[in-house]
Amino acid sequence: MLLNMKIARYKKGITQKQLSLMTGISKSTIARIESNSDSACKCAYDTLIKLSKALDITVDELIKKE
Repeated sequence: MLLNMKIARYKKGITQKQLSLMTGISKSTIARIESNSDSACKCAYDTLIKLSKALDITVDELIKKE
């Protein structure tokens, strides 16, 4: 699970659907990324950039494994 993404999304108080609208990334893709760390590794870099900007975190923070 891409926990940092889910935590950042919760801290901003936004849903997966809202994040989808903010980034242009489908809600199903966001759900897949949050639930499967392998999906995050296979994301295009521009997808990670869009997510990190929308969540106000760096790409490193987004993909960092704890």
